[in-house]
Amino acid sequence: MPDVAPPRTTSLDDLLEHAHRAIELAQAAGADDAVAALSADRGLEFRWRDGRIENVTENASRGMGIS
Repeated sequence: MPDVAPPRTTSLDDLLEHAHRAIELAQAAGADDAVAALSADRGLEFRWRDGRIENVTENASRGMGIS
């Protein structure tokens, strides 16, 4: 079965394209039905100490599940 690359962008059109492609691949592999779930998250954390910013952390995650 061909690999499906994880989304590299969070635009809605790109995420939907990846979901549609994953469903097509699952059905081509013999699935009667398939559901794709995609997620994209970004976070920003500020840590303060003694009234000053001590640390700033940015994170991002993306995921896709097929069932």
